[in-house]
Amino acid sequence: MRWLGIASMVLAVVAGTPLPLRAQADEPPARKGFWISFGLGFGSAQAQCDECLSGDRVGSVSGTIRLGGTIGKHWLLGWEGSGWLRNNATNWLPLTAGADETLGNSSLVALYYPGASSGFFVRAGAGLSFAGFTYGECIESSCSSTDAGNGVGFGLVAGVGYDIRVGHDKSLTPEFAYAKGFPRDLHAARQTVATGWSHDYWAVNLCFTFH
Repeated sequence: MRWLGIASMVLAVVAGTPLPLRAQADEPPARKGFWISFGLGFGSAQAQCDECLSGDRVGSVSGTIRLGGTIGKHWLLGWEGSGWLRNNATNWLPLTAGADETLGNSSLVALYYPGASSGFFVRAGAGLSFAGFTYGECIESSCSSTDAGNGVGFGLVAGVGYDIRVGHDKSLTPEFAYAKGFPRDLHAARQTVATGWSHDYWAVNLCFTFH
């Protein structure tokens, strides 16, 4: 899959980093000013709603991007966008087959590093959650390939990770992430197609971080 190829290229770049640069990993980490982190991985998602066909967990690609500012050796504050995507799925939605499903969260987040000289951090935040789908085949009614539906509601995120330094201001960051969303009602073509919707997904991502 394309996201596996991207992750492999990132690892190849890190493996090719010159030794003098990698030796800087013994120095205290540079955490100051603006920072940004982005990555891809694998996630497992589950959704429930009043009309849903199944509540089984489903695995697929996940991704995230975070950016913000530093307020000390222990704290980072910023914004995070995270998501889970599955193409041609047949789970959950009450009216469709072969749907492309997207779950996501847009959140204000805080990252806490318990040790000023350690790369380990815990993360938590809150904001908006999103659930959306597009479909080409319907079970109970006719529809076109351009039809789509979505819903937005409250969301929460949390996780842990570790910055593995590959330079004074760069890190390779593996992380475990969790997100919960409560869009409640999903709408398509000005009609409500699902009520009581909630979802969650956990993900293992490999991120590249600039401090």
